[in-house]
Amino acid sequence: MVWAWPFDADADLALVACSLAVLLSLLALVLLVVQELSSPQSLPLHFTRRIFAAHLFACLFLELRKAMAWSDFAIWTLALHTLFFGLCERGQPLLTRVLHGPSFGGSHAVLVIYLFTVLTGEAWSLWGWWLHSAPCILHWADGMLNFRALLKAYSPPMHSKNSWESAAHFGPALYFAASRMALRAWSAGVGYVLLEKIFRAATQPAQAFEWDWSDWSLHKLLQVTDVKEVLPLASTIMAYTAFTHRLFVTPESSEGKRP
Repeated sequence: MVWAWPFDADADLALVACSLAVLLSLLALVLLVVQELSSPQSLPLHFTRRIFAAHLFACLFLELRKAMAWSDFAIWTLALHTLFFGLCERGQPLLTRVLHGPSFGGSHAVLVIYLFTVLTGEAWSLWGWWLHSAPCILHWADGMLNFRALLKAYSPPMHSKNSWESAAHFGPALYFAASRMALRAWSAGVGYVLLEKIFRAATQPAQAFEWDWSDWSLHKLLQVTDVKEVLPLASTIMAYTAFTHRLFVTPESSEGKRP
């Protein structure tokens, strides 16, 4: 194990300040846990997500100081996590439906790949471990602390004017069912695969329009040539099975099963 810290003695003021921000936000996370365990009263949604977003943004800023930072897929997912917690701090339903699934699944995919590389002999550092595990930890914490907000976003009533189903005037029940099915697919893996495709198009422009449609099927899971290729998609599906599917409840039901 390498005890590496993301800056050295010649680091500039901005880097040192952001490193302190990481430590302060980490301290805030610890105090948040203490508050949640010691008090029966739940903390406001925006309070917890602002802390999560601040910590991930500070981590992202530190990583962006490195050369070729955007060539690392973990940085893309870290940016996505920051967007989710920052933009959905008050439980915005539409943004939650778009960002939560790929962010939640992506946090598990990146962590599993990192653990796989460590187990196969690659050196690891305390900072690297936290950078890859923190988003997953924070997502599960958000799922437990703000379960009702996620439930409200994933399972709006069919008659709600604020839901994306309300725009349908013909066959509302069919449209509602189809939209929920699409959201399930998006949350289970389609959103993550699309993010991966965008990353490859941005970092490998020559392959921007070379789409392998087998990536959108069970091909990766059934015909595995490299374990590392199937782990990300399998991780997102497992994450959906472990948590996200609980957010899809009967629209008329006001209660869901907490994790």
